[in-house]
Formats: sequence, structure tokens, C-alpha cells
Amino acid sequence: MKKLTALLLAALVGLSVLAGCQKAEEKNPTCEEILEKINEAIGEDNLPDMQAIDDDVLSVLYGITSTDLLEDYRGSVALINVRADEILVMKVKEGKMADAEAGITQRQEDLDATWSQYLPEVYETVKDARVVKNGNYILFVVSEKADEAVSAFDEMTKA
Repeated sequence: MKKLTALLLAALVGLSVLAGCQKAEEKNPTCEEILEKINEAIGEDNLPDMQAIDDDVLSVLYGITSTDLLEDYRGSVALINVRADEILVMKVKEGKMADAEAGITQRQEDLDATWSQYLPEVYETVKDARVVKNGNYILFVVSEKADEAVSAFDEMTKA
């Protein structure tokens, strides 16, 4: 009986050690889920009229072809020409992060060139644009509420 009890105890201890060593499950939200969380965090009152970013807009604004670099993406840009608000969430294919970052860098340079000569208060928002990477996800956000967007992105994508 003592041997059986000792054997069971050893088995339970072994299982608990194995359970503790298991890798935490990685988060794998869709870009649509992340964008919804970001929009919720920013608040509808702080979002101008926005247009969804589709394959054509992604190619023109960022020089990114979704099928080459991305597993998934969602985003939106301001429809009115007195706002620079923009949000793009991408899930990047393995080994393609540098290419995705290059597209975002080019977009930042384009926005800087446009807004530096146009509306100074909007230009301040453009200069405060954020780029955040977590795993194979990347966020680009131009918004007065960029901090809230980054927090929501981190909550959805950090393991």
C-alpha cells in the first residue's frame, strides 16, 4: 500500500511539473478582431469617416501586395482630406517582416511630406505615428488616440 501511494504521489508530482513546463498558448487573433478592439479603444467619436483598406489601397499607399507578404490584414484611412487618421494591422508571413516594415516606412515618409506643408496640427499627429510589432503582427497607427490603439493591439497580440 505504501509503495502504491508513493507511486501515485510521484506520478502526480511528475504531471504537475510537466503541466508547468508546457508553453503558454500563443494568441492568434484575426486582424479583423484586432482592428475591432482598436476601434473600440479609440472610440467612435475619435474616428473620422474611414474607408477600409483593400488590396488596391494597400498596394498604392504601402507598396505591399497582400498575397506576397501577408497572411491577413485589416485597416482604414480617413476619407476626408483634413484628417490623417490611419490604422493598419497586418499578420505577416514568416520571413517577410522587413518587407512589411519597408512599406510602412515609405507610407510614413509620404504622410510626412504631405502633412508637413499642409495643416500643422494634423502634422503633429502624423509625427506621432506608431509602429508596433508583436510576433508576426505589426500595427501602424496615425491617430490622436495612438496610445489607446497600441494598448488594444498589445492586449490582443502579446503572448
